[in-house]
Amino acid sequence: MTRFKFRLEALLRLRRQVEDLRLKSLAESQELLRQRQANLDAISADHTSALRDLAHARLGPLNAFRARLLHRQVGSLSASCRAGAAQIEAQNAEVQRRQEQAVEAARERRLLEKLRERRLADASHLAQAQEAALMDEIAQARRRKT
Repeated sequence: MTRFKFRLEALLRLRRQVEDLRLKSLAESQELLRQRQANLDAISADHTSALRDLAHARLGPLNAFRARLLHRQVGSLSASCRAGAAQIEAQNAEVQRRQEQAVEAARERRLLEKLRERRLADASHLAQAQEAALMDEIAQARRRKT
């Protein structure tokens, strides 16, 4: 019986490598999203704290320098929050794009694996049929001798 050789084995290996690269790229993108979210959370906490400080400063005697400083800080942190939210939105889109690429790579790999399984099954059936034909031929040859 001859050994089964899948002619597209090199392509299947390539598809597996592409899938691995896509999954790695997705993981990196998700990690960057997590980092940006943590950064935004920290900025948001600073913003909340600055707002609290500003509200507290208004309750007591008003120091113009401190009030201007707090207003600047709140404005700067508000802008940072908006920029961080925009970065997160863009990163979410990137994660989604890479997720789709990873799913597509997995689909292409599975398609080749299924083709390989079908070809292996076909080769196995063919080998069994050839073996059965050979056994029938041997049996007929023995009958003729006797």
